[in-house]
Amino acid sequence: MSGDPPGYYAYLIRLWRTGLDGPWRASLEDAETGERMGFSGLSEAYAYLLAKTQLTTKSSAADGTLEGGKDT
Repeated sequence: MSGDPPGYYAYLIRLWRTGLDGPWRASLEDAETGERMGFSGLSEAYAYLLAKTQLTTKSSAADGTLEGGKDT
């Protein structure tokens, strides 16, 4: 990889909780590297994914490669 943020991410997401009233937990496993990250709640997992995609969007916009709303 060239060091530039990729335009595609693939994760295996696992969600679970202990007990019916327990908080939801999450883990993300990078499909390419196998790296696993744990999160104490869904909002933390979402914040991580949002930060990853915003970093990619900002980098793409800066170098002029942003494809404005194109879904492939």
